[in-house]
Amino acid sequence: CLKNELEITLTAEYQIDRLRQVCEKTGMRAKVHIKIDTGMNRIGFLYESFEETVPAIFNYPFLDVKGVYTHFSSADEDDPSYTLYQYDRFLHVKKTILEKTNKKPMFHAANSAAIMKYPQTYFDMVRPGVMLYGNPPGPDFKLSWPLKEVMRFVSQITLIKVLNPDEPVSYNRRFYTRKKTRVGVIPVGYADGYSRQLTNRGQVLIRGRRFPVIGTVCMDAIMVNLQNAKDIRVGDEVVLFGAQEKEQVTIVEMSRLQNTIPYEVTCRVSGRVPRVHIK
Repeated sequence: CLKNELEITLTAEYQIDRLRQVCEKTGMRAKVHIKIDTGMNRIGFLYESFEETVPAIFNYPFLDVKGVYTHFSSADEDDPSYTLYQYDRFLHVKKTILEKTNKKPMFHAANSAAIMKYPQTYFDMVRPGVMLYGNPPGPDFKLSWPLKEVMRFVSQITLIKVLNPDEPVSYNRRFYTRKKTRVGVIPVGYADGYSRQLTNRGQVLIRGRRFPVIGTVCMDAIMVNLQNAKDIRVGDEVVLFGAQEKEQVTIVEMSRLQNTIPYEVTCRVSGRVPRVHIK
């Protein structure tokens, strides 16, 4: 971190001595941002006792304090009361540090939800997260910002077979064909981040049209009902989420089906799935 001039998060008093040892060994100063826990109770110096420890950090010669920050736990909720409670606490943190030190670090607090709902929390900088992917913090978040999803999860058809009526599909026979059915096999499954919760619920895009996932999602494969589409071929692109032609399976839609948040849907895509970055 020091050699690459990265700025380090400082969250507890014990870390100071470890940084001191590294700085003395390298002859370098550490650039740090001090985290204050104003109510999330995850990491950071406790609000109740920060005045006893944090102002003194600015006096250590081996530390270059670049910023002081906190994190909102509930900015995505309709009820603003806890976010404003944390905001008021952080205002006190800022006032105290400015009064007790002769430094003027950057103060920051706003995550994606706060950026979109609480402009008073912007301070000196903001920290967008999930909104960089074009997603709201939750599927029911009241969104007024024109976000655009930028991530796609794609595969292709590797096999097409025709099943007779009353044939089971996939593990535990959770789907039976009602008539002669064209089934496409897609080499993606829960080991890739396509959740088993999408069994008999998910939809994919092929040639710009939606097709339902049938049967249990396997570790390495899903099956799709191709219905009466005769134009679909082995090798066709399959979009698990994202846009194709004029249709889109959104990440928000996927999060609702899985009873989770958009961030988890994107983070579930496993490391064995190749990433392609498009400029």
